[in-house]
Amino acid sequence: MRDKFGRFVKGHTVPNEWKDKFSDLLKGNALHTTPHSEETKLKISNSHKESGRFKKEKNPNWNGGISSSRTAFRGSTEYKKWRQDVFKRDKFTCQHCGNTKEYLHAHHLKSFAEEMDNVDVSNGLTVCYKCHEKIHGFKLGKGSKYYDKD
Repeated sequence: MRDKFGRFVKGHTVPNEWKDKFSDLLKGNALHTTPHSEETKLKISNSHKESGRFKKEKNPNWNGGISSSRTAFRGSTEYKKWRQDVFKRDKFTCQHCGNTKEYLHAHHLKSFAEEMDNVDVSNGLTVCYKCHEKIHGFKLGKGSKYYDKD
């Protein structure tokens, strides 16, 4: 309990319903933390789509549409399918060291910069990020981990 100046009143006991409410808040069971229904999620999604709140210039990370063609291609469904097909063909295993537990990369055998649109599976090789760094001779980062081997 607090006095009129916002200071805690010494010796005041907290009612049990306050304790229960605070306990629920800590557990994440309070009313305002319950998940949205599917209907509400759909309404929120449609509202965001209609407003265009974070599209292009309205997005705080927008830099005037300067994405390179390389970046745009790597985001395409065609490239993602090629990458997944390479992983499946190689059974999600690094073809250099045989590792299946590390982050995997789809390495282009023919230079990606020169033949960016080459999405033939024979132009790819599954390698872990450590072996990929050895191939190129510089640090690349881990990328994404693949577990779905179906």
